[in-house]
Amino acid sequence: MLVRDWMLRLMPARWRAAAEAESREWHLVCGRCQTAESIWSRGGLRWKWTGRPLTRAYCHSCAEVTPHIVERRRAPRGGARGPTNTA
Repeated sequence: MLVRDWMLRLMPARWRAAAEAESREWHLVCGRCQTAESIWSRGGLRWKWTGRPLTRAYCHSCAEVTPHIVERRRAPRGGARGPTNTA
């Protein structure tokens, strides 16, 4: 987290907010148990990146180092909407 915090301090406020928001959308997904954890919550920063790289990371559910896919999980815009009744 120290490196992330240092990098964020060097950014203008607008960039800092965008970097944090986007980093919260990127998740490490365990290849074994499918548990997902955000890059931000693990102390990371992922901003202006693309792709779905494969890496090895510690999974708290499996309690060991396992293969993880890094993927972006965007929140639905406008909130979750249920079925609408038009009748």
